[in-house]
Amino acid sequence: GDHIYRMDYGPMIAFHQQRGADVTLGAVVVPIEEGHRFGILETDAEGRVHSFEEKPKEPRGTLGSMGIYVFSRDTLTRVLVEDARAGETGGTPSQHDFGRNIIPAMLARNERVYAYPFSGYWQDVGTVQSYWEAHMELLTDKPAFDLYDPSWVIHTRSEERPPAHVRSGAQVVSSLISHGCIIKGTVERSVLSPGVIVEENAVVRDSILLFDTIIGAGSVV
Repeated sequence: GDHIYRMDYGPMIAFHQQRGADVTLGAVVVPIEEGHRFGILETDAEGRVHSFEEKPKEPRGTLGSMGIYVFSRDTLTRVLVEDARAGETGGTPSQHDFGRNIIPAMLARNERVYAYPFSGYWQDVGTVQSYWEAHMELLTDKPAFDLYDPSWVIHTRSEERPPAHVRSGAQVVSSLISHGCIIKGTVERSVLSPGVIVEENAVVRDSILLFDTIIGAGSVV
């Protein structure tokens, strides 16, 4: 996916069940100037969705879909089968997309579509700028998304590699250095994925380096 969030699904599932919803969408308030990147919802006071437009050129609101949905199994099976058959009887073929096809079709049939308001951490990283900003925010002293919070355990990890090694004379400031990295130069305000090598006299600033990148001696990034 292209978003990062931290959510306990329990309250959203309870919201869905309490309202007898056919589908519940996680929803957050987004800046109006960013609305064209999201599915934009309009709801009533109870949270029932009355309109949904995927990535509108001119957003009419600021409540955006998170792309997180709660369905009952039977409802999900039914709408997927209906979507798969769209166009078989002369209708418009579907792109098989929840935001563009399935949710709008449910609204057109007046099904019970609700929006669950979410106020926790959520970041869309679907652009290079937002991807970079989300990483840089991790480097602050008190990031909103705290990787070191013991109550939110990281359950997955990439292949095992040796610990990161910062060589004599190297300098690392305000950075996240993954396992398997070897630092011989200078790294400032950057996030290094596993296996990155920064050679002697190289300087890396305000950067995100992906797996096994090698920054040659004397380079500046």
